[in-house]
Amino acid sequence: MLRAKALFLLLFLLAGCDADYLHGKKCDFEQRCLPGYVCEASSGRCLWPWEIPDGGQDGGDSDDTNCSNTPGSQNILTSVKLNGKEPPAQVEPGNTVEIEVNYELSQMVGCDNCSNQFLFGLKSPSYGHQPLLCNQAGIPPPCPATLRGSVNFALQMPFTPGSYQLMSTVAQDKDCDQAMTNFFVWMSRRAAQAASIVVLESQCPDSYAYLSGVKLNGQPSPLTITPDQKVNLEADFTASQVQTCPDCPTQLVIGLDSQPVLCQELDRLPACPASKKGKVSGEFSAPASPASYLLKYSLFTASNCQSAQDLYSSNPPARAWTAAVIIVQ
Repeated sequence: MLRAKALFLLLFLLAGCDADYLHGKKCDFEQRCLPGYVCEASSGRCLWPWEIPDGGQDGGDSDDTNCSNTPGSQNILTSVKLNGKEPPAQVEPGNTVEIEVNYELSQMVGCDNCSNQFLFGLKSPSYGHQPLLCNQAGIPPPCPATLRGSVNFALQMPFTPGSYQLMSTVAQDKDCDQAMTNFFVWMSRRAAQAASIVVLESQCPDSYAYLSGVKLNGQPSPLTITPDQKVNLEADFTASQVQTCPDCPTQLVIGLDSQPVLCQELDRLPACPASKKGKVSGEFSAPASPASYLLKYSLFTASNCQSAQDLYSSNPPARAWTAAVIIVQ
């Protein structure tokens, strides 16, 4: 019997594909469609749920489905593969993990016309819980029928070694923008761990640096504060020099998204596999606008900290260089 249990959800990106292009496409060999569509049994085509007459949707066998009468419950069944294999996975720092997900989703009881969104996040101790993406799943049918979907997406992992959890939940908001605004609210209600990914120690790329043990105002990430409030940062760093420039001065720049907030001179660093370890600390003000901000970092070989911060501003680090999350509200 299928278990009514939010194992985990996912998100999907469609670059350059609009609804008209997807509408009416053939279901796959297992009668599955992309998120938001359901398979019409008679035609084998992917259509919107409201276009299919009662009894015309291939939604699974009702004898195998546990339909709960409790308001707020859903059936979410998923299978997960990481780089084509069952979880967990082990990857090098900054490497990309190809994630494959299959799911079945029934509408929650008492919310017949609710639009559903899948939210996806990445979590670990000290790193906090980073919002990643949202997928608009649409309006699924009531149990025992299900909306079936298959999603593939790529996730670049952080550079800090450690174990990370893929987290997910389902939201019922107006759209993905609203669901992402309420990300931590939905995650606090019924988040589930989908899989675990371990980031290994570096095998000596051209340059290497990461932050660990991050504390914001004396506590682990995420930190929730008010606009313009002071933030005291303490963290450990591990860094190796660019192998093509062993005598270059090096700076570690820390910022909130694209805005640098701190810089520390690291002087000259040893070449990987050797590394320099130390502590970085400083104080900065939280942004004035309520939102969720990513605390990122990057290593530069500039003449001084001002030049390094200018380089950070002109080319902010990617999401994989995130060390913590700050929520301004």
